[in-house]
Amino acid sequence: MKYDAFISYRHLEKDMYVAKKVHRALETAKIPKKIQKEIGRKKINRVFRDQEELPIGSDLGSNIEAALREAEFLVVICSPQTKESYWVMKEIDTFISMHGRENILAVLVDGEPSDSFPAQILTDENGNPVEPLAADVRGEKKKIIKRKLKTEGMRLAAAILKVDYDDLKQRHKERQMRKVIGFSIGVAAVITAFAVAFGLYNAYNLDKINAEYQQKLINESKVLAAQSENALENGDRTTAVLLAMEGLPQDGVDRPFVEESMDALSNALDCYDIGDDMVADGILTHNLQVEDFNLNEDASRLISCDNSGFVYVWDLENQKELFEIQPRYTDDGEVEKIKDIGFSKDLNIVCTDNGVYGYDNEGKETYHVSPDGYGFRFSAIREVNDSVYVITSTDTQLWLIDANTGEITKKYDNHLTDYYFDEASFSNDGNYLAISHFFTTYDQEEEILNCCTIYNLTTDEYVDVPITAGYTIDLKADTDGSFYVFSINSDSLMEYEDTPMYLQKIDYQTGEILWEQTAVYEGTVFASNNSMIAVGERETDDGNKESLVAISGTQSVYVYNGATGEAINTINVGDSLLRIAFNIYGTRLAIGTANGKLSYFPVDANTSYMNSATDITDEQMLDFHMANGVLVARCFRSPDLLIMRFRPDDSLLYSYEPEGRVTYTDAYSPDGSTYVTRSDTVEDDIDSGQDIVVHDSLTGEVKASVHIDDIFSSFLAGSVKYVDNDHLYMVGSAGVVYRYTISKGKLDSLETLDDSISADSYYSENLEYILVYGTREYCVIKTSDMKVVHKGIVSDDFSVPYMDGAIITPDGTIIYYIDSEKRLHSFDISSGKNEMLLEEYYCNGISISGDGQKFAVATTDGKLRLFAQSNLKQVDELEFYSGKIGQNSNLIKFSPDSNLLLLQGEDLYVKMYDLEKKEIVFSAPYQVNEITSLAFDEDVNRLALSSGLGMFVIDLNTYGQLAYIPNANMYIPHHQIIISKGNYGYSDVYAFKFKELDELIAIAKEKYGDCELTDAQKAKYGVQ
Repeated sequence: MKYDAFISYRHLEKDMYVAKKVHRALETAKIPKKIQKEIGRKKINRVFRDQEELPIGSDLGSNIEAALREAEFLVVICSPQTKESYWVMKEIDTFISMHGRENILAVLVDGEPSDSFPAQILTDENGNPVEPLAADVRGEKKKIIKRKLKTEGMRLAAAILKVDYDDLKQRHKERQMRKVIGFSIGVAAVITAFAVAFGLYNAYNLDKINAEYQQKLINESKVLAAQSENALENGDRTTAVLLAMEGLPQDGVDRPFVEESMDALSNALDCYDIGDDMVADGILTHNLQVEDFNLNEDASRLISCDNSGFVYVWDLENQKELFEIQPRYTDDGEVEKIKDIGFSKDLNIVCTDNGVYGYDNEGKETYHVSPDGYGFRFSAIREVNDSVYVITSTDTQLWLIDANTGEITKKYDNHLTDYYFDEASFSNDGNYLAISHFFTTYDQEEEILNCCTIYNLTTDEYVDVPITAGYTIDLKADTDGSFYVFSINSDSLMEYEDTPMYLQKIDYQTGEILWEQTAVYEGTVFASNNSMIAVGERETDDGNKESLVAISGTQSVYVYNGATGEAINTINVGDSLLRIAFNIYGTRLAIGTANGKLSYFPVDANTSYMNSATDITDEQMLDFHMANGVLVARCFRSPDLLIMRFRPDDSLLYSYEPEGRVTYTDAYSPDGSTYVTRSDTVEDDIDSGQDIVVHDSLTGEVKASVHIDDIFSSFLAGSVKYVDNDHLYMVGSAGVVYRYTISKGKLDSLETLDDSISADSYYSENLEYILVYGTREYCVIKTSDMKVVHKGIVSDDFSVPYMDGAIITPDGTIIYYIDSEKRLHSFDISSGKNEMLLEEYYCNGISISGDGQKFAVATTDGKLRLFAQSNLKQVDELEFYSGKIGQNSNLIKFSPDSNLLLLQGEDLYVKMYDLEKKEIVFSAPYQVNEITSLAFDEDVNRLALSSGLGMFVIDLNTYGQLAYIPNANMYIPHHQIIISKGNYGYSDVYAFKFKELDELIAIAKEKYGDCELTDAQKAKYGVQ
């Protein structure tokens, strides 16, 4: 053998330390000469210990397998976590397959043998218990382990050398005694000194090993977090949670905390979701490609089939398979083709070309209805009046089967030749059944005819109605006792060219054609299987109901008035259409397309609100179904069904519905007890002011409100400012300053500028002063008493450029402003001295620190320059590409302690610059919308940044991202409360408590505690 032993161990800190010590103990074991002569060898030759973890997604590798093959003994380092290691288990199984079980040795590091030893060591090949040869090195401290290894290492060496341990131990003692007696005191002193030095060196090495190991764990957690995000993007939420959890310290697993893992877990758990949008919730994996599927009414169950004929029934709420139904075979050995699958009350219905089958929820067959002759040509499951029927046809008859009992309730003989069914629809009252089919009559011109038969289920009478085109695509009932037929010419079905398609409205009772419309079926993509009719209803201006109908071609949807057939809108989508449906108000159409999107379009052509889209998948989508707020989709050649649903976070602190649409959540009070929401009010399409509402932070209760008939000078969040817990300040567009006293409900106003019709404003960093300015005028107000302390113009030369952006120092003495030609000025309020600064540069932005000691200027040459405010000397500069003034694309903000500078320029990347270290300490890896609000939480050293679309919470100790919170607008540090608002129309406002790591882990265990990664997933993701 090439190796005397192979050491297998999990790459945890203590296991790695013991593995290394065992390796050294075996290879340096001193064998007394008498034993050397007896066994014919002087030492243990070579020991294999893999010092690198196998890369994620790899197999054992040829070098590992070769070492196992060439190893005489396998030494397994055992702890309670060992059995969780895929790789250690794989190495044990591989060694056993090559050499058997006799030469496996165990080293106990932690726990009890029954908890720590793998099953392969504790039992033989027949499952009988065995007692392995084991060394016990358990100890809380490394020095205890090290001491035990002196004797236990000898025990392992004896086993490998195949000698008696007691004999080896005794002779070793005799040898050591002779050496000790021969030493002098002086030599002993030298040895002692050497031992101390060696111990220090060894401690250094251990610290280095530990540091390397900790970094390895950090890197592993980051990889797992990235894989968690990928799993979530692919719709596998459960795997995303489990992967994120693997990278976090929990349940006694001592590993470093990595922010990416906390962020990944927060995303995987879908925390802070307000329930406005559908999100991926999981996947259902089949044996082969999914062919068809359906949901029950409340979306609690799903039935599906793959292309091998297997049928699956799922508990959709828990995403677990309930049972499988094996394929059925004909006498010729062919799989019975599945025609339709669905539900009837508590039964699961499967329709094949040879029968209709009902199964209970344990998979037991309850009935079986078989056709006469050659089988069913057509089967469709339809619901009407809380009952479900299977409509089937043979060559000679049409059957109506009660899907709950299997009873055949109606049989109608075929009264036509060459009968072929394609679609079926009940009237809304359940009294009529429309069946589409086409039949061929050969006359001199070989004309292809098509008709639809309407059966009166009460009298069993029927009427045949001619259909315009030869192939019926869809049938759908309307609420007014009529139904729609959507048809296309049969000879155009497989042609990739534009062709007419026809929509007819037909009276159920008489068969009268009420109206007909013609549209264009684009021939760029053949997708007739996915073309369909959608029926809706909306309220008109006079309070009446108006029916709507839409048909889909390949890439366009045509909308009509259901009563008159008048065309309302044509919606060009630009991708292959799958499904269409009206919303409950009849104002929008939901349209699903093959590019994996569910989009919402206005029904009326002249409606101007924006289309919104949900990304269902990045793959080519074939079909999807929706029920009760759940969407399930299948993709091209995929064995998976993707589940999406609305997942509002049930840990919501509170929510409320505002009277109007909340435009901004502006500010919170200095003590965090209240916050402000602001709404723009519109009357007759004209802006008519602002509604300011003060809320209790912990409950959302309205504490006070006021309406102001003015538009604020800034349309951004932060236009309303608390200067203390009881007073709010706002500045109108013409320079009027408003102060609202919350406790008294009193609104005061102060006119500031004389000539300006348009004003801007700036609050000093300490909120003691408000600077209101126009093109040349300025006015400084002291917030403590709402008094004007300074007023004037920055220059009496009206030929010079005007002010385009201005700030004021915290002491209210200096105004820095950028003029319309992008030049920076310093204006001393007391002396009236106006000085141009940085004459060699053009400027785009300016900010001053809270202590007034520094100010920063963004220049158009791609730099941010920092100056000492006392002497205007430049103290630092860094790269920064600023945007244009007035476009809100510059964020230049000092932290409260004035040590950090928060930046966002034209490129929209957020960065943080440490003014003491003079380096960028944080740089966001992606672009975000312009930051509209930020909050420093000094108690836990966090920063929350909101772009209006979402919030980033950053740990300022490590500059790692702890969470991304969609729709969040405000973070209140005093209570770690997050305020979010919906995106669509008059949406509610929501409040959440920020979830710390222990809370996230507790939620994950509660919801996913019974789930675990499979062995295949562990191997794929490198989880040990």
